[in-house]
Amino acid sequence: MVVSKWLAMLTETSLRSLIVMDKLILQMSEIAIIGFGVWTLLRLKERFVTIAVDLDQREQGPPAPGQEKTLERVVLPLSGLTSWMMVLVGGLMAMHVLGINIQPLLTVGGVSGIIVGLSAQSVLGNLISGINLFLSRPFVVGDRVELLTSGGSKFMVGYVERVDPMRTIFRTDACLPVMIPNKVIGDMVISNESRIARSRVVTHFNKARQYSMSIALRYQDWEKAEAIASDMKKYLDKHDGVDKRLPCFVGISGFENFALNVAVIMHTTPSMSRDFGNFRQKVLLRLYQIVKAHDAQLAYPTQVEIRPTGDVESHWNPAQGKNGPVVTTGAQNAAQQMSSSMQPN
Repeated sequence: MVVSKWLAMLTETSLRSLIVMDKLILQMSEIAIIGFGVWTLLRLKERFVTIAVDLDQREQGPPAPGQEKTLERVVLPLSGLTSWMMVLVGGLMAMHVLGINIQPLLTVGGVSGIIVGLSAQSVLGNLISGINLFLSRPFVVGDRVELLTSGGSKFMVGYVERVDPMRTIFRTDACLPVMIPNKVIGDMVISNESRIARSRVVTHFNKARQYSMSIALRYQDWEKAEAIASDMKKYLDKHDGVDKRLPCFVGISGFENFALNVAVIMHTTPSMSRDFGNFRQKVLLRLYQIVKAHDAQLAYPTQVEIRPTGDVESHWNPAQGKNGPVVTTGAQNAAQQMSSSMQPN
């Protein structure tokens, strides 16, 4: 009797152990299948990235000296982000197989969700900003960028060394690594200097660009203003960089307190629009030479200072040949005030 009861207890214990082992083996098998699936997807993704980069290199050829392959710089960060997302999904599936309730991790409501959300606000903000940087791609690894605040002040200038989900690492001109949270970068104005040569807007810009300015002449030269404007118009009509199909105007536009304004309006050709800086410099220098050729001068503000001869020390006025009003420019007046303030009492 005792032996049979002992055998029954042993059998029941063995069956319970076998049930536990069967459940454990089943869970391990499912976790192994999940791990194998994630590993397979990662390997397929890496293989696809390698094939895409190799095909791009065969079609586009090797990159120029000092430049990196654009597709590789874009695909590799996205590949790293995809790998992290696959591992995260696989981990959640494994936790569900083990019987761990993952619903509190996925829900956004409730008191626990609010507490976790508030405590992890900075972390989630950096993570979301990092995903936004991966998707919008304002810069990639190797680009030289300038970060500006919303007020326009310079924050940092350097090269992008690595883009992580939480932060981005830059390398300044002094070779110092700077790690900036992605949330901070999301609030910055980003100027990417490396995309000037790669931009289709700059390389294939095929539109004219308007350039207008106002030249101030002295009122003493008002009789020469018409001839000056005529010569400027002839110069622009012969200039190869000015589009003759669009309006070009040179003429007197108004009167100011100290100057006679001559308005100049022109449009550049599409080819000259891509080199607008040099075009503007040459035009400005040539227009100033035209003004000088007519023995005229550009106007600038002047200040007339009248000093009574009986109360203060008189000053010799070369223009009148006697004591009288003294005409000084703004710069001369500032220099006289500085010199008088430096004299000992």
